[in-house]
Amino acid sequence: MCAIIDANMYGDFIAQQGKGMKFLKKWIDRHGGRIAYVGSGRFKEELDRHNKMREVIEIYRDIAKLKIVNTDAFEEQEKALAGKPLQSNDKHIIALARAGKIKLLVSRDRKLHADFTDCRFVAGGKVYQNAAHGQLLKKDRCP
Repeated sequence: MCAIIDANMYGDFIAQQGKGMKFLKKWIDRHGGRIAYVGSGRFKEELDRHNKMREVIEIYRDIAKLKIVNTDAFEEQEKALAGKPLQSNDKHIIALARAGKIKLLVSRDRKLHADFTDCRFVAGGKVYQNAAHGQLLKKDRCP
């Protein structure tokens, strides 16, 4: 399974703040998990502002722990979401999930949680925040 890590969790992931982030990193490093990435739009802009997370992404790319989503498919999904009644201002995250068929989000943003778990936007979307959500970390079945 792949996960999208929202920018509001980059610091916790890097610092391994809390048991939940340690479980997430272990899942990625040892149990077949991967992180989703697209080199375009607001997703890339947010990543570019966080040097340490960008370094992690580069390492994960080198060791095949990164799912790189097609830029054209991502941008097409962003356009398709224009004017949709999203609660959050994170259209780029929803577009990434749709373009990459990704169903797991790591985020603290409650409005984004509502959008990500709304089947109109992401079919089967789930949100991971802490160790209590460990059952969501399954073997990688990324398309």
